[in-house]
Parts: sequence; structure tokens; C-alpha cells
Amino acid sequence: MRKGRLFIALSVFLLAACGQKGPLYLPDLDKLKNKQDAIQSAESQQTESETNTQSQPEPKQAEGN
Repeated sequence: MRKGRLFIALSVFLLAACGQKGPLYLPDLDKLKNKQDAIQSAESQQTESETNTQSQPEPKQAEGN
């Protein structure tokens, strides 16, 4: 019974790792920081443009008879 549980546990761990590809490495922190800064600046520009378009009042239409 114990061998069966051990076999199942090892099988689960091995199958869980099947999708991992490529070498293991530590990411370069400078490149990661630059990428995050670029994403944050792009997001801030997008939110600024959205707030600018939302804050502009809509033109009033002339009322008819």
C-alpha cells in the first residue's frame, strides 16, 4: 500500500514538471527593472489620455422647437 502511494506521489511530481522547458537561470535584474519601468510609463500615459478624454465636457446640442 505504501509503495503505491509513493509511486503515485512521484508520478504526480514528475508529470507536473513536464511543461518546464529551457535552462534554469536567474533573471538579469537591470533588464527586468527597465522592462517594468517601460510598462509603467506606458500605463501612465494610457491612463492620462483616458482621463483627458473623459474630463472634456461634451458639446451641448441646440434644443429644437
